[in-house]
Amino acid sequence: MTRQTDDLNALFTDEEMGSETKSLRQFFSLWDIPALIVFTLLFVTVLLQFLTRYVLNDSLSWTEEAARYLLILLAFTGGLRCQIRDTHIRLEFIDGFVGRMLYPIKVFALLVSTGMFAFLTYSLYVLARQTSFQKMVSLPYPKYYLYTLVLIALVAFVVLQLKALLHLLKGSDT
Repeated sequence: MTRQTDDLNALFTDEEMGSETKSLRQFFSLWDIPALIVFTLLFVTVLLQFLTRYVLNDSLSWTEEAARYLLILLAFTGGLRCQIRDTHIRLEFIDGFVGRMLYPIKVFALLVSTGMFAFLTYSLYVLARQTSFQKMVSLPYPKYYLYTLVLIALVAFVVLQLKALLHLLKGSDT
């Protein structure tokens, strides 16, 4: 089985699912739901911004800031989906050139990216603690809420990277 279906098969067994759900599983997973929710909210926000600005000629000030923050969340939730399905952009043609060095290169890349996500997680935690009192400019909410959601995504990135590293070190190809 491929890496992208292993995660889903661990969550669901075929006995628990009907045929309609199995066919939907080919297109969507549980990890897609947060990205779809954020994308829908972003679409509605940008549509509202467009309608109020160009149709009603009276812009709502909060829609631009909300769209910016939703786009940040969409980048992280979409990145999680790509990490789970192993569909990040990479130079696969290099795999043929390195030969026996492919395994150490993959381990090194996973170690570096895991360290980077761990550092980003720590840095965002420090930033969230130091700026927890600041509010968004045009929305009546603290920035802490956005930082917390991004922090959750970064923790998920670290966990997924560690899982991929352990999977690779066990001898299975990722």
